[in-house]
Amino acid sequence: MEMPFDAMPVCWSIHSVRCSERASCDGIRLLFSPPTTWGDEGGSGLPLAERFVTLKLDSPNSHNIMNDIDLVAAAWRAREQAAAPYSHYRVGAALLAESGRVYSGANVESSSYGLSICAERVALFKAVSEGEKSPLLRIAIAAEGRFTPVPCGACRQLLADYAPGIEILLSGKPGEFERVRLSDIFPRPFSSEFLS
Repeated sequence: MEMPFDAMPVCWSIHSVRCSERASCDGIRLLFSPPTTWGDEGGSGLPLAERFVTLKLDSPNSHNIMNDIDLVAAAWRAREQAAAPYSHYRVGAALLAESGRVYSGANVESSSYGLSICAERVALFKAVSEGEKSPLLRIAIAAEGRFTPVPCGACRQLLADYAPGIEILLSGKPGEFERVRLSDIFPRPFSSEFLS
């Protein structure tokens, strides 16, 4: 629901700020916590989930507001689509571009193990193949296991090729993560300089 600012009761407080659920978000959604509901004092207005106000943003880059928690949550949602019948190690990834678009991926395994592909590369290949031209800022990786997940060597190399300055959010439990830079875990990548 959209509502003009001049129609909002000023006594209500902002409960949370979040990006639109769409992959490419074009506004901030403010969630307000009024004493009752929209419309009247009798509690018969709209439910809490619909008490949002959307603010349109003018700058083409200003809508890149997805925070780390939201990006990690997107990776956990992507993990639900993983196809890992052999290792049973299900991984999800969510890649944020400066444009505000988020590209998700999940690992897909083959009975010929070498043909399997990691969630990180699925997300990266989607961004590249769909024509993303803005810098790739952060990628969240989500998986359950004995250890916090980390990208494999092949994923590190591909990320170094297309997003050498990227930040990586590693999540072993929903809502929890640690932050590293690609350069921290892959300090000496192969690059095009070796080919000149």
